[in-house]
Amino acid sequence: MSSRRFIRRLKHKLTDLIVNRYALLFPDQTTVRLMQILGSSTLVIGSVRQHGRPMTIVLWRGAMLRSENFRLAYVDGKPVLSNDVRMAIALEDDDRTRDILIDQHYDEVFSERGYNVRWIPARWLSQPAKVKADVSRFIYG
Repeated sequence: MSSRRFIRRLKHKLTDLIVNRYALLFPDQTTVRLMQILGSSTLVIGSVRQHGRPMTIVLWRGAMLRSENFRLAYVDGKPVLSNDVRMAIALEDDDRTRDILIDQHYDEVFSERGYNVRWIPARWLSQPAKVKADVSRFIYG
């Protein structure tokens, strides 16, 4: 492999890494709320926006997420909290239950990549104790 080709590939990999990391700074508000319920502390900078979403910096992931090394990631465009042992916590949109094809697509994507996923219905975000208990059972049970 020539050095020019190597440098070009390295440049593309680094560019992709930077773009993906930058996108993690702009999660949707339901994902931010889920992280806050699970003990995360966040800093929202409303004046910096991308696609209408404010920049959100996670200052501390909380004891539960930190102990099991959960971090915000995107799997096939879906924001999830995942760790290195392929456990994932994802929000189930209210529309998800209505569209069976989307439901099957995400289930296939996660199973192909080896993830054990716990779907949290978005309507549960108004009941923090229920979300915490369910996630605790998923992680520790």
